[in-house]
Amino acid sequence: MGKFRRVRGWLIRVPLGLVRRHSPQPATVEVAFRLTDHRNFALGGVAIRLVLGQGDWADPETGTRLTTDREGCATVTVAAVIDRRWRRVNIGFTPFGIPLRADRLAVAVELPQHVPLPDGEIILPRLYWMEVYRFKSGTCSTYGIERVYATDEDGRFTRILDPRVGITIPGSPAKLFGIDYRNTDFGLDPVEGKPWRLSLGFARGRPPVVH
Repeated sequence: MGKFRRVRGWLIRVPLGLVRRHSPQPATVEVAFRLTDHRNFALGGVAIRLVLGQGDWADPETGTRLTTDREGCATVTVAAVIDRRWRRVNIGFTPFGIPLRADRLAVAVELPQHVPLPDGEIILPRLYWMEVYRFKSGTCSTYGIERVYATDEDGRFTRILDPRVGITIPGSPAKLFGIDYRNTDFGLDPVEGKPWRLSLGFARGRPPVVH
């Protein structure tokens, strides 16, 4: 016999030995990061902060800081936490899906948001949060950037932004609509006897709309 477990609306039968929760596992990840603009031109000299599934990512001192080179690239090997989650996968092009187990890596990337104003440009720190899933088949999936955070009064990234209703610009009566970046690349692969590998790409969009 087994226990039944509801996973995102699905009721499935799970053997008793598999019901236990899988604890997040510490890992080492080799990251290949690339940053471009909306025309796919490299953005060099951009400082970023990267946190992979561990620690207090809302703290601006957590994680690893690096700067993109002339090609918009940066490579680094960092400590991470990878856990196992259920994820619903569509069957072909139908609206139906099945739950599958996958390795999950939470990714937080701090990037500068450029805000054009009549009297010049200001740069605001933003934290972009997303998840990358890797299935046994080797396929990876993501919802892309799921949440964007701004800093609070203490400098921590705790304020969730909703670009659809406008974002207040410090020291200005104007509001900002839209976000500055989108995710362009993701890929998580284990390498036997070596660190995991993560390919991660972001692109800065056109200048956001200010009203």
